[in-house]
Amino acid sequence: MASAPWTALILSGGASRRLGEDKAAATLNGRTLLERAVAAIPAGVPVVVCGPEAPSTARPLTVSVEPRPHGGPVAGLAAGLAHVRTPVVGVLAVDMPFAAGTVARLARELARTRDDLDASVPLDAQGRAQYLAAAYRTAPLADAIAASGDPHGRPMRSVIALLRVREAPARPGDDLADIDTADDLARARRSLRDVAAPAAPRPREDGLAMDDWIAAAAAALGIEADVDVSAILDVAREAAHGVERPAAPVSTYLMGIAVAGGMSAQDAADRLTAAAQAWPPPA
Repeated sequence: MASAPWTALILSGGASRRLGEDKAAATLNGRTLLERAVAAIPAGVPVVVCGPEAPSTARPLTVSVEPRPHGGPVAGLAAGLAHVRTPVVGVLAVDMPFAAGTVARLARELARTRDDLDASVPLDAQGRAQYLAAAYRTAPLADAIAASGDPHGRPMRSVIALLRVREAPARPGDDLADIDTADDLARARRSLRDVAAPAAPRPREDGLAMDDWIAAAAAALGIEADVDVSAILDVAREAAHGVERPAAPVSTYLMGIAVAGGMSAQDAADRLTAAAQAWPPPA
């Protein structure tokens, strides 16, 4: 498989003052925001994470530790770009848990365009440019950061002013919501729960639950009841959220076929999650 023409650069070094906890370590349905961001990047795309300390994730990645913590996004970009070897870089703030698909689409599109464009930036539903969920040509971005002076504490707009930027409204399915406060985090958790479980389960007097059903279903099919429930539910959530609700059961069915063919459940889940978050494909 040919190497990807872009690298994902995840910024995880924010001070998180308004949230009250480390954003990268905040959990959303059992996974940290950093784990979600890394897992959502398509397979084959190099990942660089820039923050105050090295993260622990299952996927191989390059870690760039900021020389001075909490220097802001420009300082994070300056540190991370030193490890980027592709002509295009997709920038993703760790507090935008559903934006990886948008970044992947923009990065692929930018890699196919002429060199007269330095950056592709989405506009959210309020018309605000989201510079930390965007795609950039690596060399012009690095040059602009160098030309703007000391990156520590520098506003992103001072760098953007030196680039040829295309701004475009978000497409249907793009989700550029960020998590700045505890209310934002609670809203994101509710969103995923609502997508995955639109109706409350019927109460059972005998106490039967998921484990009992898995055992009964496995017995009916004549198979071993070795099921990674968390991975399956993660795929269902992402497919329903990023594609459409009927995609959830079909996606988990396809995941089962892949696992039966020898792929690990986590690998299958990661691939389907990345595909769902990169949906829809570029025109």
